[in-house]
Amino acid sequence: MTATPPGGLALLILVLLGDFLLWDLSPGIALVLFAAAVLAVSGARHWGWFAVGALPAIDLVQPLSVGFLLAGMVLAKVGPRGALGFLRHLPRVRPGWRVQLGPGLWRNWAFPLGGSLVLVSLLGQANPLIARALTPDLGDLPLRLAFWAGLALAVLPFLAAPPPEWHPRAPNLPGLGLNAGSVLRALVLFNLALGAQMAFDLQVVLSGPPPGISLATFAHRGAYPLLATALLAGAFALAARPFLNENNLIRPLLILWLVQNIALTGSAALRLQSYVQAWGLSYLRVHAAIWMGLVALGLALCLWQVLRGHPNGWMLRRTAALGLGTLYVCGFVNFAGVIAAENLSRPDPDLYYICGLGPMAAAAFAVHGWSDACSAPPRIDHWQEWGFRGWSVAHRVAAHEDPAR
Repeated sequence: MTATPPGGLALLILVLLGDFLLWDLSPGIALVLFAAAVLAVSGARHWGWFAVGALPAIDLVQPLSVGFLLAGMVLAKVGPRGALGFLRHLPRVRPGWRVQLGPGLWRNWAFPLGGSLVLVSLLGQANPLIARALTPDLGDLPLRLAFWAGLALAVLPFLAAPPPEWHPRAPNLPGLGLNAGSVLRALVLFNLALGAQMAFDLQVVLSGPPPGISLATFAHRGAYPLLATALLAGAFALAARPFLNENNLIRPLLILWLVQNIALTGSAALRLQSYVQAWGLSYLRVHAAIWMGLVALGLALCLWQVLRGHPNGWMLRRTAALGLGTLYVCGFVNFAGVIAAENLSRPDPDLYYICGLGPMAAAAFAVHGWSDACSAPPRIDHWQEWGFRGWSVAHRVAAHEDPAR
């Protein structure tokens, strides 16, 4: 089906609305309202998907929530069955750097060109050198024109007629040169190596780390490599899955391998906990803890797959759902506030790091009596900039400073 360009009036209305809601303002609830307006003009019918995708952006506009907002827009426009076809018609370059030409050229390049123009215009507001290069003696007119053009090009894919549904073939996992014999021998060797590692970790728990190495150093050096090992274990389990019935020893050895790796992930989590107790929380350590939980759950799914005899497609679908679900939940968590609250409760907090957490940590500063240290509450100067998390933090700070409120 060939896309028909939308009416100029609808496009003009959306550009003017976008200028009113977004230009020269910090992103907030207005971004969600603009996305809803684009879908309303485009004739979207699956609004439930948009509601789910928009909730994280209503809480706080950040890269993660914007990603879910865009996903919600795509699903609202074409539904789950048409999402792959919609994404497949977004810009792509053929081998040899030859851009695909044809009737869909304007649609294929509308979003990237529009997004680039919007990005340049916003960067120009933040960087005086860029603004000076793009706006010689013309004020903000060139940047604003670029912003309008960017908005127009970015919404064109949603205003176009939806592309036909596309159903990709099921992915075939690479064989990696494996066979039943190599899988069996690998499982024997891998389990022996992992068993030795677990025995060493148990000795450290009972007797402490080796001489000359502190517990914090031991925890820091071991947490992330052990996590990488457990992640590779899951990939190997998927690759070994087709050979389960070719030798009676493969299944029990694979089960032992997965159980040991789940225990290994737990050991990595204990090391990370020891390191946090010694040095406090950080974004990297919080992300590592979440990742460890995800890996452990993924390995447990893999173990269940082996026990129940499910195909790899069953495993991949559930792993993808687990990952997306975790990211969605994380979109509602004020990690800056969590990290600040934990570190400020320590006897000697690292204020240099905590002060870099930004306004969303202001409530933790107020609760712990450090309001004058460095963190100011989020500012909402215009209603377009409103976001639930920023409003909530500012309200908590005000309530703590003035208990009568």
